[in-house]
Amino acid sequence: MASKRVRSWFLRQAPKLSRSALVGVAATAADFAVLTALVQGAGVPAARANAFSLLVGSAANFLGNRKFTFSAAGAALGPQALRYGLIEVGAYAANTGLYALLVGPLEIQFLIAKPLGTGLVFLFYSYPLWHWVFRKRA
Repeated sequence: MASKRVRSWFLRQAPKLSRSALVGVAATAADFAVLTALVQGAGVPAARANAFSLLVGSAANFLGNRKFTFSAAGAALGPQALRYGLIEVGAYAANTGLYALLVGPLEIQFLIAKPLGTGLVFLFYSYPLWHWVFRKRA
């Protein structure tokens, strides 16, 4: 019974989930560019560089999802940004902790650990909660 509900939810969400994934790819590209520049160009340790690059990706993700995925650009920016910020504090902690685990004890290469960790956080934490962030007011 639960698996049917989950499958039904994913089928209903497929178009929006696809748009959000495209926004995520663009945001991740920005994140990767900053991460790579800091690690390979500036010699910043990977875990520290990741903390900063996540902020860049998060800003790109907010703006892209606001406009493209949820068509919520007409709503007040402030409340959305506040709700997004609250959700992203949790996502930031989950991404940073999971990334440190992947590149540390699990010894996964930093450019492989990045999409693995952020993908898991996106699918099981961020995307479901963004419906609250960008909800339409009656």
